[in-house]
This record gives sequence, structure tokens and C-alpha cells, in this order.
Amino acid sequence: MKFITYISVLLAIMAGLVASLSGRIELDVSAPWQQVIGNVHPLLLHLPIGGLTILVLLELSKKLGWVKADDCLLYFILLITSLFASASFFTGFALAQQGGFPDELLNRHLWCAAAYVCFLTVCAVLKQRAIGKEGRTLVYHLSIVGACASMALTGHFGGLMTHGDPLAPLFVEQYQAVETNKPTEELLVFTEVMQPILAAKCYSCHGNGKMKGKLSLSTYDDILAGGKSAGRALIPGDAERSLLISSLMHPLDD
Repeated sequence: MKFITYISVLLAIMAGLVASLSGRIELDVSAPWQQVIGNVHPLLLHLPIGGLTILVLLELSKKLGWVKADDCLLYFILLITSLFASASFFTGFALAQQGGFPDELLNRHLWCAAAYVCFLTVCAVLKQRAIGKEGRTLVYHLSIVGACASMALTGHFGGLMTHGDPLAPLFVEQYQAVETNKPTEELLVFTEVMQPILAAKCYSCHGNGKMKGKLSLSTYDDILAGGKSAGRALIPGDAERSLLISSLMHPLDD
């Protein structure tokens, strides 16, 4: 088990280095198997969350005298959880190389995930040293608190990248078409006509902080800027070459 602990420590150090150098690291993920590695991330990310949750429940139950959980069991749970967290981190980094995520949110997500891996590894090492001994546990408990906090922040930033702002539905009225008696020619075409449609149909992937294919449809300037692969989404005066228009003209069953 000590050998696996050393591997866990090495992976935690590597996660910290990758997070600090993420802006300089560019990987070619064009091969199918490389893309599969990134696509595994949504599966793996739930395992360390469940592992830490079980650990916290066992520690609290042990403290309250509800269950008898020895340090060997808790150490094993921590060790496996830290390994899953490392696997989730590196597959997540591979997924990030495919693009389509806001840089600022991605950077925060990576740093919090790296901190999560490090806190779990510290907990595992401290628990391994505490087996069969009675000693101070303040640092261990603080590390668990740090792991819980970094896990929550990692999930928060990951959710913002994947699903957008979870509070956005509360403010959706700002995008609703306003009842007006103004003549059609006096309407503000983008804000009063187009933006409500885009908000309802497109923002789940291309708005509210989420940019699939690095394409945002939140503002007129974003639409003109376009995305990563196809360039400008809208070319004024040229509907045939505007990807946004041609995509809207697909058959309903496409």
C-alpha cells in the first residue's frame, strides 16, 4: 500500500504542475483514442465526489459513536479516492484540449481540481501515518475541510462551463420579447426580436458562459466573431455563406 501512496503523491505533484503550466501546454487530441480519454472525464469525476462523501460520513459517524470504522478502512477509502481524483483531473485536462470552454472558468476549474487532488493525497498520507497511533488530528481534519471546499468549487466552475449559469432561468425575463405597439420598422432587431429566440434555443450551448466550439451567441459582436472551426457565424449581406443561417435552414429531422 505504501507504493500506491507514493504513486498518489507523485500524481498530486504532477496535477499541480499541469495546472500551473496549463496555459503553455497544448496537446494534439485529433486521434480518436485521445478524444476518448477526454470523454471518459464525465464518468470518472463522480467517483472522487462519492468517495469523499462516504469518508466524511464515516468520520462523523465514528466521532458520534454510531459506527466503528478503523483507520485502515478510512485510509483505503482516501487512497482510492485520491487515485480516482487524479484520473479525473488528467482526463479532464485532455477534454479541455478539445476546446470550447471559457479560458477563465477553465483555469479556475483546473486549479481547484488540482487542489482537490492534493488535499485528498495529504489526507491519505496523514491517515496512513496515524494507523495504530493516537495523535493530533487537526491537520488531517483541516485537510478534509480543504478537500470539501475545493471539491465544491471544482464542481461549481465545471458546472458553469458545462451547463452555464444555474441561476440564469431566474433572470430569463430580460430576454423575453416585450409587448410593444411600436411599428415593426422601429423595433430594435437584435435585442427585441433575435435575442429572445437565441436565449431560448441556443444559449444552453452557446451563451451564459458556455461556448461550444468557442462560439458565443450572447452579443452581436460575438456572433460576428464566430467560433473555432467554421469562422464567422454571420456574414452581413451574405446569407448563403453565414453558418448560423444555413444551420437554421436544416430540415427539422436533421
